[in-house]
Amino acid sequence: MKMNFPKQITAAQIMAIISNTTIGVSVLSLPRIASEKVNTGGFLVTLCGLFIAFIGVLITAYLGARFPNQTIIEYSADIIGKPLSKLIGILIIIYFILIVGLVLREFGEVMNHSLLNKTPLFITITSMMIVIAITCRNSITTFSHIQYYYFPFIILPIFLMILLSLTKMEIVHLKPFLGNNAEFSNFIEGTLTVTGLPFIQIGIFILTILVPFMQSAKRAVIGSVLGVTVSGTTILFAVGITMAVFGSQEIGKSLWPMFVLARMIQFPAEMLERLDLVFIIVWIFSAFTTLLSGYLLVTYTGAKFFGFDSQLPFTFILLPLVITVALFPQNIQQLYEIGEWVGKSGIILTILYPFLLLIISLLRKKRGESN
Repeated sequence: MKMNFPKQITAAQIMAIISNTTIGVSVLSLPRIASEKVNTGGFLVTLCGLFIAFIGVLITAYLGARFPNQTIIEYSADIIGKPLSKLIGILIIIYFILIVGLVLREFGEVMNHSLLNKTPLFITITSMMIVIAITCRNSITTFSHIQYYYFPFIILPIFLMILLSLTKMEIVHLKPFLGNNAEFSNFIEGTLTVTGLPFIQIGIFILTILVPFMQSAKRAVIGSVLGVTVSGTTILFAVGITMAVFGSQEIGKSLWPMFVLARMIQFPAEMLERLDLVFIIVWIFSAFTTLLSGYLLVTYTGAKFFGFDSQLPFTFILLPLVITVALFPQNIQQLYEIGEWVGKSGIILTILYPFLLLIISLLRKKRGESN
């Protein structure tokens, strides 16, 4: 069925959306997560995890190009039939409610440890989620403009931080590149952990709702490749620099190594004394754009699942569920344990499932109506 969407999103906006989303909340802890299982091989694990994510984004982009007027909830029914697509559709909705809730909790933990020490966690995450829910009541075209606006305010300061950190690097901290006595199973586990990080999962899947709003669905591939290239390069540099400054053993002692790095950096001639405050502001922008993408993905996919044309009815209905998930972990250690398990499991839904849909659509010669 052909839907009449306002096709206004450009490839440049897709690039910004994917970049903003995949440079998310967990980027602060990524160097620690990547090096936990393979120590000095953390940079290679990050590279492999991002490569799998890159493949996942390409798959969703190609699927969108084949069905330019439909979301994944709609074209999956055409490809594999309604009963099975409905079952998997509800799993996707539940999965991203969990993912957004976990991202929200991590945001709250970092904020309460860095800026809002005396503010109850519930107040921190509820305030942020209300802002996200209100913003999600705008159109998807407006959402793309918001993401495009924030793009330079996220990317440029992070690259500036990377440049200022170069003088503190010690390449010896990255050796051996393949890890110190790390086994192949450790690399596989570490790679899947990186690929399953919530902000990367949201970045992979957000295309499934955006393509119908693009001026040219075929340019979704170009926009997604640029987006993953920009964010992937930024993440790789950030992880590599952090590991080269601290080493894998020191990184393991900090929950958020990149935040520690930001506190160490100084501008030449002491132009700015507290660079970590600038970095935390940039990180809040990044957290906002990631949560915005994730919650829009949940609400719009839910709307399509239940036959609505707009996400508006779901923006506040799903709010208590996300906040409940965010409050469920008893402590930050349990938060990361649950996040790792949920993220790894979700790769089946975000990468393997779209891959199977693409293969079946090619074999059955299924294709949606062109723009």
